[in-house]
Amino acid sequence: MKNFVDLFPMKVKFLIPLMAFALVFTACGDDDDMGPSPDPDPDPDPKEELVEFNDDALELAVANALGKTNGPVSKEEILELTELNISGQQIEDLTGLEEAVNLEKFEAQSTSISSFVPISQLSKMKWLDIRNTAIPNGNLSFLEGITGLEFVDFRGTGISDISNLALLTSLKEIYLRDNNIEDLSPLAGLTQLIYLNIHTNPITDLSPIAGLTNLETLIMRNVQTGNEGLEVIKNFSKLWRLNARNTGITDLTILGEMMAAGALQDNPAELIFADVDIRENDFGDVTAENDPYAPIRPYWGNIDSRAPEILPEPVGGGSVFPDGAFEGAVRSALGIGSEDEITDEMLLGLEELDARGLPIESIEGIDRMLNLTFLRLDGTDVTDLSPMVALTKLDYFNINTTTGITDISALANNTELGTLIARNVPFGNEGMATIANFTKLHRLNMRNTGVTDLSVLADLMAQGALQNENAPSNTAILDIREIDANDFCVIYPYIGNIGDLSGGDFTDCE
Repeated sequence: MKNFVDLFPMKVKFLIPLMAFALVFTACGDDDDMGPSPDPDPDPDPKEELVEFNDDALELAVANALGKTNGPVSKEEILELTELNISGQQIEDLTGLEEAVNLEKFEAQSTSISSFVPISQLSKMKWLDIRNTAIPNGNLSFLEGITGLEFVDFRGTGISDISNLALLTSLKEIYLRDNNIEDLSPLAGLTQLIYLNIHTNPITDLSPIAGLTNLETLIMRNVQTGNEGLEVIKNFSKLWRLNARNTGITDLTILGEMMAAGALQDNPAELIFADVDIRENDFGDVTAENDPYAPIRPYWGNIDSRAPEILPEPVGGGSVFPDGAFEGAVRSALGIGSEDEITDEMLLGLEELDARGLPIESIEGIDRMLNLTFLRLDGTDVTDLSPMVALTKLDYFNINTTTGITDISALANNTELGTLIARNVPFGNEGMATIANFTKLHRLNMRNTGVTDLSVLADLMAQGALQNENAPSNTAILDIREIDANDFCVIYPYIGNIGDLSGGDFTDCE
């Protein structure tokens, strides 16, 4: 009995460690069954994580732009935002927009935004319009992260320093009207610009923009750069819109040269309609001896939107028609006597002028007859058609045997021309480049004109010109006699559809 009793404590001592080991093993087994312990800080789900806006009005505007009636807006939802317009809304804080990383167009006209920092890294933005919203301290540094902008409108924002614009080399349009800008040098490298508005700024030097020759529109009203400003833009051959109102210019020579080269002129074929404003500049009195508007008179009528609409007339008399025979033809067409006054209103009302067979040498003054549709100068002594460059509405034009004419390019803007009679006028292949614009032609007499290349005719016929179905009485008329063409066959596919064809050798065209 004693031995058993003595041994019992030893068994207990042996069992205690075994029980402890079993407990530890069991505990480990329970942990394995439960799996790995959860991450105490898991990544938030963007579908559930909300954008934090400080301005309730901005949150509502974003929600509405996403097609929701109200907030909140998740960080995943705001990724769908590509355009946002909060113009005129009582929004001051843009916090939250930094999450809109796909925003491409942002408009915030006439708001009270306190900082533009939240949009400073939205690198996909192409369009920014914050006109009439004061930029805090006039600081444009927020642009440094959105250099892909192509359009900016900073009108009436109070800025004076535009140095940050130099970073925006993709810009195509800039509106800077009604600010305090003096220095345009940051724009010097923005060679992709096609539109620039600097209306009403204390700028006196345009020389920094001399290299922006892709400009199509320049608005510089109330910018006192004078004649020197025109000298800077004289090579802007693509310019079709210019507002030079109240700019201190006194000499229109450069504008006349630009217009003569094709700038600031209508080109309906390219859907270009010019727009020029030169009001509120002191060009001096207009007299018969001194006409400051003379450089632009031949071209003024070929400007769709022009101010003034009608250039001032000479003070104290003087005729707008230096050629007496031409003036006589005009008076006859108007039905007035030799002493009666000829007004611009009369000339604008003139639609037909028949001056055939008269000893006319100059048609200067015809640029006042902007509504002419019918004109005959056949058998005259005219050699220069350049005064006609302003005309755009001619349907019928006859210069038959007016042999002093060699250049018909002044006709190019008359894209509705249906009849052209130019027999014995040696305009050659160069003239065909002008005729290429006349896709409405149904009658053409180009007999003995020195043309050798008929490919332009083929192109016109392919477009329906000089074809019966597009001609009055279904009869197209073409005279190509006494033409030494290198290949008549180019028009052969179309001659069966010309009701009245004279000339042409098609014997080898089968």
